[in-house]
Amino acid sequence: LLCTDADCTETDYHRCCQAKASCTTMTCPTNYVPRDDQRHTFCQGLECKAPDDVDACCDELAMCSSYVCPEGFFSKPNGTGRHCRWSVCTDYDLHDCCASEGTCSAKDCPAGFSHRHDA
Repeated sequence: LLCTDADCTETDYHRCCQAKASCTTMTCPTNYVPRDDQRHTFCQGLECKAPDDVDACCDELAMCSSYVCPEGFFSKPNGTGRHCRWSVCTDYDLHDCCASEGTCSAKDCPAGFSHRHDA
């Protein structure tokens, strides 16, 4: 594609340039969520792709190990390896990360076993 003048100083940038892709077109990989400022952030090129644009467009999910359980709850035995729902754990993650004191959900089941549906 050629400029409309010899040194390209008079050529409209639309002739030679195209807008970068918006992070809103990025599909974040597993264990990542779209960043809050995604609408105002752009990828490196004309298409968003992993791994190049993950840091600009996505935030990694927080881990339950960063959540402080409130009084009457404690961290589930297998909770440290669990992810929260967003890049920062919130009270919505309470039952994923913590167990009520004295309930079966606090019991770590051995291999080959899982918690009962009513536990």
